[in-house]
Amino acid sequence: MMKIFFHTRTDGKADWDNRPIELLDVARLPTVGEYICLENESADWHLVQMVVHVAFQADYMAEVYCVKVNHMEAHRRAGIIAP
Repeated sequence: MMKIFFHTRTDGKADWDNRPIELLDVARLPTVGEYICLENESADWHLVQMVVHVAFQADYMAEVYCVKVNHMEAHRRAGIIAP
């Protein structure tokens, strides 16, 4: 089990939502540029912008800063669907 502290916001706004989330069966921390969903398949997508590894005694392994993105736009940028 890995506990990660997520900081998420809407693009262009400073409406931060800060919450620790326990993730089960995760082999590694997310990396910058990856897309993640924090809830389930229908949840919002977030683009990881920064990962801060916690090198001191804490309850979590890292802090991950993300921005909410439109999943269809992410597919277009990746070339999965036509523009």
